[in-house]
Amino acid sequence: MSDTDLFAECARLMGEFSEENDPELTDAYKSIEQANRESQTKEVAAAMRVPDDNVSGLEISKVLTISTGHITRRTAELMDAKEINLPVHYQWGEYGWIIWTGREDYEFDETPDDLLLCIMFAKDKGCRYLLLDRDGDRIDELPDYDW
Repeated sequence: MSDTDLFAECARLMGEFSEENDPELTDAYKSIEQANRESQTKEVAAAMRVPDDNVSGLEISKVLTISTGHITRRTAELMDAKEINLPVHYQWGEYGWIIWTGREDYEFDETPDDLLLCIMFAKDKGCRYLLLDRDGDRIDELPDYDW
């Protein structure tokens, strides 16, 4: 299974949750659902961390998880509307996205500067993917947007 297929399957398994899908959900159920989603995100991230001595010929990709606060609200809206042309990106739960950082020769011509900085930061750290998550770490080296 390719990385693209793996992340598509992870995104599908985590599911989409919104009041439009089921308006009768109670606040308690929403809280439980959010806790489960956060737990799943942490479990998936933990499962992706494989010690180097265990790889034995497997292709392992690094993922950098940072806060969605490193992109503007406008960029987030464009991501939700799929109006940003990226090679591979998926919605990650309700509040995030996972983005392929591209090959060395890939040009992010129409990518907003705030998102491009995040992608380049991940790529510079040797990561093949960038996970923007509302609960991700805030990085001092990147701009921080309060929205």
